[in-house]
Amino acid sequence: MSTADTVPAAGLTTDVFRATPGSYVRRVMGMWCGRWWWTMALPIVVCAALTLVEPMWLFVAMMILFLLVPGVMSFVYYRYALTTEAMTAIQEKTVTVGEKALTMHLCESGKDKRIAAADIVSVEDTGRTLVVRLKGGRYNHLAIPVSAIPADVRTAFVARLLALSPRR
Repeated sequence: MSTADTVPAAGLTTDVFRATPGSYVRRVMGMWCGRWWWTMALPIVVCAALTLVEPMWLFVAMMILFLLVPGVMSFVYYRYALTTEAMTAIQEKTVTVGEKALTMHLCESGKDKRIAAADIVSVEDTGRTLVVRLKGGRYNHLAIPVSAIPADVRTAFVARLLALSPRR
């Protein structure tokens, strides 16, 4: 008997879960820094190199590191971590993966949010979390902890989720 024979046609549902605000911010900061790290590093490296010519540049590099970088990170926090998507991400919810879409049931409000397969950009397995990147913004994503997926349907859930994604 294969796993496909035991999978219900209606969909596979996770247990109730929620992302902590800290884990959401770490994930968004990691995504942002993974893309824009060079904008922080380049001025510091240039100033450090100029220190060989004039020691004053070491102080400029330190000012950039300790004054400018935290300001940029604060901007990133306010720009991406205080959004409607972030509020949705940290609410208690269940996720049902169907044949053609994901359905996110928000426990606190009782509302369902349908995510069509066309709105899924990619699915990434980080080991403890399945990160579903969604259209609507570079940092818009849904993080599903593997521990929230019932063990008896975990393989089928992941297979069906990967089938919805254009990029794995």
